[in-house]
Amino acid sequence: NGLSSILASCGPAQYRFTIKDNNGVVLTTILNNTQLGCDPCPPTTRYISGYLSPDELKNTKVHLKIHNIKDCFQMCSGSCSCKKILYSKKKERCELVSQLIKKAAKKINKAFVICAKTTETRPGNQCSSEKLTTAEAINKTPV
Repeated sequence: NGLSSILASCGPAQYRFTIKDNNGVVLTTILNNTQLGCDPCPPTTRYISGYLSPDELKNTKVHLKIHNIKDCFQMCSGSCSCKKILYSKKKERCELVSQLIKKAAKKINKAFVICAKTTETRPGNQCSSEKLTTAEAINKTPV
C-alpha cells in the first residue's frame, strides 16, 4: 500500500524525540518536540507553560546542584506545603513553590520547567485539607 510507519518516543535528550522505523532501527534522536509534547514533568505532575512572576518567585525554597527533575520532585513530594516545582537542568536548580498557582506568566523562561502536583504523593502521611472539629482533634491527639 506504500505506507510506512514510524515509532516516536520521548528522549533520551530533553525535549527531543527518538524516531525508529518498523524494524526498530533508530532514524534520529534529535528531533525537536516543538509541535508534539514530550511532557518534561514527572508522573503525578502536570506541566505548566510560562514562568513565575517576581512576587511568586519570592516564596520559593531554592536547592542547588540538583541533577535531575525527579530528584527535585522527590523533595516536593515529601512536603504537603509544596504545590509546584520550578526546575532548571542547565543550572541544576530546584525551587519548591508553596503557592497555589493555576497559570504562570505569559513569558516562558526556556531554562526552567514548572510542574504542578496533581495528586498528593507523600508516603505514609496523607496531606489533608479536611478540617477536624474540636472533639475529633482531641480524640486524635496522643495522650
